[in-house]
Amino acid sequence: MHVGWDQSFYTRDTVFSASVGAGYSAGSDWGYGYVLMEPELFVTDRGFAALKPTVGTVLYTGGGTKLAAEGGYRFYADGMRQWTGRVQNKIRLSRNDALELSFDYADKAEGVQRTFTVGFSHYY
Repeated sequence: MHVGWDQSFYTRDTVFSASVGAGYSAGSDWGYGYVLMEPELFVTDRGFAALKPTVGTVLYTGGGTKLAAEGGYRFYADGMRQWTGRVQNKIRLSRNDALELSFDYADKAEGVQRTFTVGFSHYY
């Protein structure tokens, strides 16, 4: 489930978006794979909807580190299409702390958007 703000596919404007998805996952001690189907709603001056199937995997690489990758293809109600993808490496630093490195990719009407992120998580 996601509720928040995202950059519009059509412009660089930030729009309110909401999605909820359902899917299937299977795995073992080494990790798991999953498929999701996510209907999405974007609130703009006219509002629009999309449906996004997503396929991904999470691999436990040892020492509390995990590597994740996923790709999706968004079908907008007006016929537009959009590829999305993410590769993420989460490194456990201690019981409650982790370092996260990620790369996100998204097609946009105005060109491709690539984002690199470095983050720190503290769990209570």
